[in-house]
Amino acid sequence: IFRCINLAKKLKRHKIHFLIEDYGSVKKILKNNEFLNISTIKSGISLDEDIKQSIKFIQKNQIQILIVDKYKTKKRYLSEMKKIIPIIYISDLNLINYPCDILVNGFIGYRNKIIKNENQIMLLGPKFQILNSQFSKQKEVKKKYNILVTFGGFDESKIVEYFLESLSFIPTKLKIRCILGPASKNSQKIQNIQKDSHHSISIIHHTNNMKKEIEKCEFGFCSGGITSYEFATLNVPFAIIIQNNHQILTANEWEKRKISIKIGLPTKKNQIKLIKLLEKISKNNIPKLSKYNLIDGLGTNRIIKNIENLLSDKYQI
Repeated sequence: IFRCINLAKKLKRHKIHFLIEDYGSVKKILKNNEFLNISTIKSGISLDEDIKQSIKFIQKNQIQILIVDKYKTKKRYLSEMKKIIPIIYISDLNLINYPCDILVNGFIGYRNKIIKNENQIMLLGPKFQILNSQFSKQKEVKKKYNILVTFGGFDESKIVEYFLESLSFIPTKLKIRCILGPASKNSQKIQNIQKDSHHSISIIHHTNNMKKEIEKCEFGFCSGGITSYEFATLNVPFAIIIQNNHQILTANEWEKRKISIKIGLPTKKNQIKLIKLLEKISKNNIPKLSKYNLIDGLGTNRIIKNIENLLSDKYQI
């Protein structure tokens, strides 16, 4: 959703509609970002019904371009939409074979390049990662926290609890900043750990300035989504605790480049690895990771240029 918000903010001279499956918080996030044309379809809808309702919505609202950013999007959905409207499809997995007019894939494992076929243009590599425009500007900021902890908009695997439990094994006091995610709850377990811990633990639900939060920390813990690219852009060392199996490949790619440390899935075995890393950080022995210079925070602008060209029936590289 934040990728789409970043794009939509750059397209505000056009009329923007959001059609979403809302599992509890997306509509609120969109409204907070001043997007009001929001329609919903039933959560867990069947593919046939999804196609039917999407076509109806497109025709009713005279939509000119469809941008699809949805986990596990079916190719048949894209094929049916492409029959009636130009499509941009956004992916971050190691897959590029999708029926669409513009494919955007900022996966860390791809070399930055543009591939132009007869009926499609592909924007590949982290140069095309869709980040907030704030990340295009960097400056030195005084560190306020030892660690920033953030695991996406919805912490479905309860990794925050898993992480905070691990702190009990670290005797040296750490200053922790924890962002729960707008769709995650501050559970009783989290509250109890925060209250009883000898560490300084600051907890917020969400932030409107992730760049500022990352800049203020010495080390970060995140899952394998867009936040990993944000840490890398600001050259703040980070480790990945994986939310879902599809993030394993991304975590492997970051670690292969020695830009991040892969903790893995939140298992008891991997908790030992996490505790050892926390011990190092508590002793001010923060791992020196490679700097990453392939993301400049301008990927959104490059994508917008191609969307505008598609609107005028032109491809310009």
